[in-house]
Amino acid sequence: LRENPQEIDVLARELLIGVTRFFRDPDAWITLKEEIFKDLIPAREKGGTIRAWSVGCSTGEEAYSLAIVLRECLDALERPDTIQVFATDVDAKAIGIARRGIYPANIAAHISPERLERFFVKEDNTYRVQNEIRESVVFATQNVLLDPPFTHLDILSCRNLLIYLSTELQKQLIPLFQYALNPGGLLFLGTAESISGFGIRFKAVNGRWKIFQRREGAPPQVSMLEMPAAVTEPAATVEKAQKFVGDEEMVTMLAREWLLAQYAPPAVIVNDDGDILYLHDRAEKYLEPSPGMAALNIHAMARTGIRDALTPILQAAARGREDTIQEAISARVSDGGRQILLTVRPIGRWAGRGDMLYAVTFHDEEGSGREHPEGEAEGHGTPACVPEADPAHEIALVRFQLQHTIEDMQSSQEELKSMNEELQSTNEELKSMNEELTSSREELQSLNEELLTANAEHQMKIEELSESSNDLHNLLMTTNIAMLFLDNDLRVRRFTDPIRSIVNLQAGDVGRSITDLAVNLRDKNLPDDLQGVLRTLQIREKEVQTAEGEWFEMRILPYRTAENLIRGVVVTFVDINRFKDLRSSIMEARAHAGEVMAVVCEPMLVLDAELRVISANQAFYAAFRITPRETEGKLIYSLQDRKWDIPRLHTLLEEVLPGEREIEGFLVEHDFPGIGHRVMRLNARKFHTESGPDRILLAIGDAADRSLQGAGKEAAGI
Repeated sequence: LRENPQEIDVLARELLIGVTRFFRDPDAWITLKEEIFKDLIPAREKGGTIRAWSVGCSTGEEAYSLAIVLRECLDALERPDTIQVFATDVDAKAIGIARRGIYPANIAAHISPERLERFFVKEDNTYRVQNEIRESVVFATQNVLLDPPFTHLDILSCRNLLIYLSTELQKQLIPLFQYALNPGGLLFLGTAESISGFGIRFKAVNGRWKIFQRREGAPPQVSMLEMPAAVTEPAATVEKAQKFVGDEEMVTMLAREWLLAQYAPPAVIVNDDGDILYLHDRAEKYLEPSPGMAALNIHAMARTGIRDALTPILQAAARGREDTIQEAISARVSDGGRQILLTVRPIGRWAGRGDMLYAVTFHDEEGSGREHPEGEAEGHGTPACVPEADPAHEIALVRFQLQHTIEDMQSSQEELKSMNEELQSTNEELKSMNEELTSSREELQSLNEELLTANAEHQMKIEELSESSNDLHNLLMTTNIAMLFLDNDLRVRRFTDPIRSIVNLQAGDVGRSITDLAVNLRDKNLPDDLQGVLRTLQIREKEVQTAEGEWFEMRILPYRTAENLIRGVVVTFVDINRFKDLRSSIMEARAHAGEVMAVVCEPMLVLDAELRVISANQAFYAAFRITPRETEGKLIYSLQDRKWDIPRLHTLLEEVLPGEREIEGFLVEHDFPGIGHRVMRLNARKFHTESGPDRILLAIGDAADRSLQGAGKEAAGI
């Protein structure tokens, strides 16, 4: 871990437990959706934001599951509220996976096909979360024990995290969760977790699936989560560890320290920039602090004679021409003038950073100078000074520095040439890129214009669709007809309010199958009729009756789209109770009229507007020796092989009667084969009916009998 600091992050990730999946414990999610959200969401004002927090979300499956359930509930309740789910975890790598929202194909084992189709997009062997759900979830790296919590929450999900924390930390987190939740907000824990000891702050909504609700009157109380800023070892631990160090090891350590102090030369460890990383004993006499801001750099701190020689030596070592570079110089140090042997040796790279490290040692050559503690020469009153420098040595030193300077300049020129070529190449690429950007800009401008045009067209389409939707809604409301729209799986898509008396439907039943709903019809074959229409695509009509005795005409027809695709069925129920009552009244009136006609001795006929016989009484059948089968529905002129095709009868029915409402005593003479000569006295009356065209009542009397009756009355003196 010391040599490879990145291994610390790897170890930390290995210690984390990221086990998760979509809709883990499905029954718990069903309970959360069916029993809790239907009470939580309707109690809120419409148009607000539902805020939720998924603590310890790992790779995001739980957070997306929560967002999906919220969206389904809002759609079922037809609510315009927005969703904001905060998802946090201490593992930054897991958060990165969650932000991408792409999961392997095996998630289909835990997600229903309907949800996969609604909320995911299939891409090769993966599923990507739909933008609608992805945009409602915000992921962030957070330590719930150290970082401030999210507040004003309606739902807080912390499943299977508390079980990995100590009891003390659990007692600190539960009040934190209470503080984050709104009054009445929900706390969703794992099945192995509890809030024991905090019943005054939360009440259990479902004990089996660990769903709790913050009590209304409980004030939020948050205890301070005190975590150490750094891990330190107590003194007792150090003392205890020292006891385990053996006597032999202590002797070895003491010997190493004494030998280094006595025989190791003064030295410093520097990096490529000359920054001093380590300072060995007695090196301070070759270094001195520079005036101004403090800088721990060997180029700034080396004494004057040493600095001039040290710079080219370090540069040569950096170029890597030699493993060890030495240079003898004359310089003034803290205790007088000295001949010093400078040695620069590369010792390896700095782990974790990649910089090369160099050891710079200072070695005083023997007899190189004299020490005068009192600062005076022996027998003289003049201070000590540096011995006169050798001109040849100085010339060699200057040549050495000049050679290094020339080499540095050549190396710099080569680097500048290479850099110049790279800059020229980059300049050409930038020119090409500029041309491409100019072309792209023109294309984007053109595309922007097209998008503006398309946007205007879409806006117009939206307005048209909105107007059509409003027209359709008002049409359905004004017709007051019970209508039910079902998809191909017989699930409810839409319905009108009058259908509630026939099928027990609520707003939240959209998406449910018709077989799961209570149908208030005595005819139990409705699902079979619906399947039959989907199978044959033929319209089906029948009269049905509710359990309360109300009659409806049921009409089932396929639901066709503008592309002539079948997307389900439409069922209408038209109230026919008045029609039933009217038909019963007509039947009763007809029966009554038939009874009246039956007791009348004179032959009588009822004709329609086209002069066809609707009915006749028994006296007619007996007088003219004809049966009902030969009479009813036939044109009066065609009766008995057109024996009734009488010119006087034509005159009565086609000329006289149309101008009069009633005619009495219209005489008609005719010879009927098998019956003989008859003189008939016809009485005709037109009467109007509300249910159809006019009718004609025709009574046929015997004029001869009337004459005899009149003669008898005269003979009797009446």
